Amino acid sequence: MNTPLIIDEKDPKWALLGKIFAIVASRRVKQEMAKQRIAPVNTAGVMLKVVLIAMFFGVDISYVVDELNNRIELRRFAKMGKIPETKKIYRFMSRFSEKQFVGLISGTLSAICVKRGRNRVILVDSTDILLDLNWLRKKIKKADLEEREF
Repeated sequence: MNTPLIIDEKDPKWALLGKIFAIVASRRVKQEMAKQRIAPVNTAGVMLKVVLIAMFFGVDISYVVDELNNRIELRRFAKMGKIPETKKIYRFMSRFSEKQFVGLISGTLSAICVKRGRNRVILVDSTDILLDLNWLRKKIKKADLEEREF
């Protein structure tokens, strides 16, 4: 028996899932879906949210669909109007190739993550650091150092 999916927005897991849903609903992700030939984009977004909930909480997609149909709060949190049937989600996800899914994720991450600039100035603090290597306080004369082989 699975635990019910009750939303607690103070819980870090639900807060992270909310941020992921905001990214999935963004225009950039829809553009990446279109680039990877995942169509229709709006339906794919809804189905991707259902799959993400299932992956996030380690439950079956059919259980997530049942919870979405039974819990209005969960539907509001996921910002979903109509919930697709379980077999439609499985059929739709089976059309993905691994290359399409990896391309979607890497394209989304490259758009979201900040790119590093090429002509940035990096300041390096080159002040000298006083380093005491004589831990045992043996007195070493300068003449002894000149005779040693390093």
